[in-house]
Amino acid sequence: MSSQRRRGPTEIRYEILKAALGGQRKTRIMYQSSLNLKQLNKYLDDLVLMEMIGYHPSGKCFATTDRGRTFARMFENYKETADLLGEQKKALERFLMSRAKKPLAAAP
Repeated sequence: MSSQRRRGPTEIRYEILKAALGGQRKTRIMYQSSLNLKQLNKYLDDLVLMEMIGYHPSGKCFATTDRGRTFARMFENYKETADLLGEQKKALERFLMSRAKKPLAAAP
């Protein structure tokens, strides 16, 4: 069984936008974002409608737009914050567990 966690749609969109920075063909985006063609087409259609990615017929490639780059930066900030909060939560849990293992003093 794979140890890779499931990604949500927002994270998948982020990975597609990141893969399309500077312009990439569909196949390259598909491999870099670990999607099959059917999944990629669905997300690309959504991202084009949201004006986060553009298609350039002359080069047959997709490129992340300014709006898409803004979203990608916002998502990176979100991930950093979520990671920090996760570390804080673990530290709090360790702190609580360190006190729970010590026996209570007998009442006088």
